[in-house]
Amino acid sequence: MKMSPHHKVPEGIVLPSYMFIHGERIEVGELGTTAVLDPGSGVAMTEMPTGGASEVLRAVESSATALDLGWASMHPTGRAEILFKAGQLVRDNADRLAMIETLDVGKPLSASLRSVLRTAEYFTFYA
Repeated sequence: MKMSPHHKVPEGIVLPSYMFIHGERIEVGELGTTAVLDPGSGVAMTEMPTGGASEVLRAVESSATALDLGWASMHPTGRAEILFKAGQLVRDNADRLAMIETLDVGKPLSASLRSVLRTAEYFTFYA
């Protein structure tokens, strides 16, 4: 994919270009890839895999397996530790995540940062 030389992603920001299903990194989906466009300029920033029915089925099966074999049988303290750690990771990466959200949807950076920090609060609350 060629990107416009006029489009600049801030230094240090790496836009994702893959999806994970059952721990496997997938760079091209069943339906190929789709350009992710800057909503303000329409310029392609990256490409993402376009999943189809087979990826959806694999993701659902993987989720069911994880629930049955891990999460549901885990002691509540263990689940709380994971959720708390997830909240901390979101907080630790809030600026980067907010920038990615802003680039993806075009909302103001301050609004994206509030959304990211709220997400961290949800993880912590449910921990």
